[in-house]
Amino acid sequence: MDAGTAVSALLALLSSPRLLGLMTLAIATGVALGIVPGLGGKIALSLAIPFVFGMEPLEGAVFLVALHAVVHTGGAVPAILLGVPGTGPNVATVADGHAMAQNGEAGRALGAALLSSAVGGLIGALALALTLPLLAQLSLLLGPPEFFLLSILGLTTIAALSGNHLGKGIAVGAFGLLLACVGHDPLTGEARFVFGQLWLWDGVDIALAVLAFYALPELLDLTLEGKVSRTARGTGPGSVSAIAEGIRDVLRRRWLTLRCACLGTGLGAIPGVGGDAAAWICYGHAVQSTASPETMGRGNVDGVIGPEAANNAKEGGALIPTLAFAVPGSSGMAILLGGFVMLGVPVGPQLIAGETDLVWSLVWVLALANLAAAALLLWSAPALARIAHIPIAPAMPFILQLTLLGGVISAGTFWALPLMIALAGLGWLLKRTGWPRQPFVVGLVLGQLTEISLHQSLLIWGPAFVLRPQSLVLLALLAVGLVLYLRVSTRRRASPEAPVPAVSEGLAALLSLTVFSVALFFALGFSATASLLPALVASLGGAIALYQLMRFLRQGDIHGALRPPTVTASSEVVWWALMITAIGAFGFGWGGFLATAFVLAFRFQVTLLRSLTLSGGFALLLSLLLTRAISLG
Repeated sequence: MDAGTAVSALLALLSSPRLLGLMTLAIATGVALGIVPGLGGKIALSLAIPFVFGMEPLEGAVFLVALHAVVHTGGAVPAILLGVPGTGPNVATVADGHAMAQNGEAGRALGAALLSSAVGGLIGALALALTLPLLAQLSLLLGPPEFFLLSILGLTTIAALSGNHLGKGIAVGAFGLLLACVGHDPLTGEARFVFGQLWLWDGVDIALAVLAFYALPELLDLTLEGKVSRTARGTGPGSVSAIAEGIRDVLRRRWLTLRCACLGTGLGAIPGVGGDAAAWICYGHAVQSTASPETMGRGNVDGVIGPEAANNAKEGGALIPTLAFAVPGSSGMAILLGGFVMLGVPVGPQLIAGETDLVWSLVWVLALANLAAAALLLWSAPALARIAHIPIAPAMPFILQLTLLGGVISAGTFWALPLMIALAGLGWLLKRTGWPRQPFVVGLVLGQLTEISLHQSLLIWGPAFVLRPQSLVLLALLAVGLVLYLRVSTRRRASPEAPVPAVSEGLAALLSLTVFSVALFFALGFSATASLLPALVASLGGAIALYQLMRFLRQGDIHGALRPPTVTASSEVVWWALMITAIGAFGFGWGGFLATAFVLAFRFQVTLLRSLTLSGGFALLLSLLLTRAISLG
């Protein structure tokens, strides 16, 4: 793959109106699907594959790669403005990005996210171009022991994400790990926590769980507060100067950007690790290396730059094993690999050896798509940032339905709706009581990888797997990470507790204890192998929840437990319950139409004709989208 081939591939790409048109369409589609919660990554590719059927291999491959490369860039927009991640890896951006929007810095957060995404995408493309043969062979040196230690390295970020609530953070992370155990045991095939539901045999879909546990509670709070930003409209939360300040943040923190982009690329090149893990590991690195650790989770721009640089960089890394050995680097790459096979692209060593023009074309598409998507969103960022100051409550019926639909489509069944509501209720309770929710996503994302790699390592090498040379290197990195965290934790200033009703604190601890106790009861009924991880996790989580409950009983304000919720909160919950009940009873078509029209007319005083028109058009759109997704799934 010489320089002459690279230049000729670029010229061929730029001189072809058809290829440029397909790439432009793919970028616009990918950004749009990334902005819609739950419709990114795998869903975007699934929707696109029928469109490219029958195309020439180069044309179809260009379209698919360009679309997938920019989905996470679009996903940063709702993550920052609404606290609703567009895709799974964008969840890590919510913690500080949405906090910045609430503090009146939406434009700055968008500028930092978009530029760091572009830089990450370029570094991923560069890595794909320069180190494809080397990294493809290097990824084969990593076996189950290294995957296990990498997952443990990722789980250590739970401590960094917990702030001053380490016990609560570990309990929430344990709940995520426990949820990752739902489905068949990877070693024995035994069903765990499925309760007779066939759709749970494949486990709880990550997108569904994230949207329910993280996005829906944010939407409910947005409805109660009326708008995203808690500050008055200023001179420039969405101005060009605010966007430029975010860009300057990336330039000032260029080494953090480069480190996270390189780390994301490396993690993306390891099959099975996935983009969610890369984003959270890089967020943990940002926590450990920031100059102001006490502000992480409350609007620190480092918490935006780190995961966003990793999100796009990992796509270039994930393409390395996908193209070189037909081993998908992530779940999205598995779908992309299927699209390549359908198009007749000779994926594997044959592609690297004999189709260098095609490989270089994909490298250039990856780089150009990231630049174009960032430029498009930076151009529109001033207008997008103003959303933070627009009364957003009237749009909530539509956003709620999109979020619910995203979870249902991701899970592939309408029966996932009750699970989403249960997880949303727990997530909202934890949010209101000040329990950190980010560790839940870390545990959920890394749970399956942790369990599978641990069992495989013990079966093949026994406990001595930690003595492998690669394992020793990762153990050293793990030790360095823990030392850095201890140094950061000593500098972290204590932050005041959020004023919450005492009943919420006690109820959260009691509910957590109940969940872990029930899980432990069922886990002990599994076989020894299948019960190992869930029993340990449930015991750990239950012990911490019991401690939190006892602490509340000793120190809590029992009389404060009698305070009822506010009238506003109660009324909004009633409106939400009405919409969800209608959707559950009659589906997203008729149910969504009737509920939305009713809420718009009677809650927001929209005229009846306009309510019917808006709700009818939106219900039709959702029905078509759901039908299309079901036909593809």
